[in-house]
Amino acid sequence: RGNSAANHVKKPWKVALKDNNGENADLNLFGLGADDDWIINAIAYDHTRIREKLFIGLWNDMAAGTDYNDKMTDGQYAEIVMNGEYHGLYLVQRRIDAKYLGLSEHDILLKGKRTTNLEHVYNAYEIIHTNLEEDYVYLLMENIFNRSDMSSLNLDNFIDTNMFIQLAYARDNVLFNNVYYVLRASIEGYKTTLTMWDTDISFGKKGFAVIDFDTCLNNSMERHDTYVMRALYPDYDQKAYERWCQLRQSVFSEEYIYDKMDALMDEITFT
Repeated sequence: RGNSAANHVKKPWKVALKDNNGENADLNLFGLGADDDWIINAIAYDHTRIREKLFIGLWNDMAAGTDYNDKMTDGQYAEIVMNGEYHGLYLVQRRIDAKYLGLSEHDILLKGKRTTNLEHVYNAYEIIHTNLEEDYVYLLMENIFNRSDMSSLNLDNFIDTNMFIQLAYARDNVLFNNVYYVLRASIEGYKTTLTMWDTDISFGKKGFAVIDFDTCLNNSMERHDTYVMRALYPDYDQKAYERWCQLRQSVFSEEYIYDKMDALMDEITFT
């Protein structure tokens, strides 16, 4: 599975669980919840093996204190042996889908694809879940993300997403790929939130063999459509500042992050 990750020597896999009759079979692995569709994440781009799980853990700890952020799919470390051959340390995760997010048949779920161009929605988004016609869904996305009407986006969720992109200098998540778009139906229309995934290129990681901490320390990073939200909400920067100050006393504090890193390193050492 994956794009660039699939070309790596250490392969990632997608696993579908079946019963003896060939039907989908849910199984709760490592206490992550019951599902039949799993990701065996090679975490090959990160030699520390902790960046992705650190990002997920920090986001989920923050999300637990809100009613507008969906949790990312957590993962558990596992050593993989296939057909008697040892493949190394992996991260076992559920996929982000309608079942994981608890979406109704009226809700919509899309996944960003490898593009930065908002004008061509057919190329920019993959439809994961909907009961509507494809053309209508893409028209809906064009109206939301054509940089003129982003009012359906949850402002607090957008700010938190930008906070994490900045905190982790998440190069792969600042664009429109590696983000899920969750449109929940309501009487007033669709309410849209963002959920990130594939966060291994973060915390100083630029590519497979490149570490670039200086750029992360000395440059800002935020979603390219943030200026639209600033225009839509004149108090955007004030709300972002207040949220940042709040998070620096909890999930974003140095002590909290260092403790999280130490716990992950202990877990890998134990494994």
